Amino acid sequence: NGDPPESGERFWRDFATVTKRNQNDWTTFADATYAVLGLGDTNYDKFCHVGKTLDKRLADLGATRALPVCCADEAMEMEV
Repeated sequence: NGDPPESGERFWRDFATVTKRNQNDWTTFADATYAVLGLGDTNYDKFCHVGKTLDKRLADLGATRALPVCCADEAMEMEV
């Protein structure tokens, strides 16, 4: 419920820790353009929490959003 997939846990932990500790270390995002696809299930309270939070944090750090965050819902049986 709102957790990253197992393969992304380390990235998520490291990204959140470093940006909270010293945001100035991440100024390199000013030249970055990104898009986020969040994977989730609307049966859970925190639907696509990781994707939505990552999208907001990258924008806060100065990266340019190429597309609005997109959320795929497992409850709708969508194939990605």
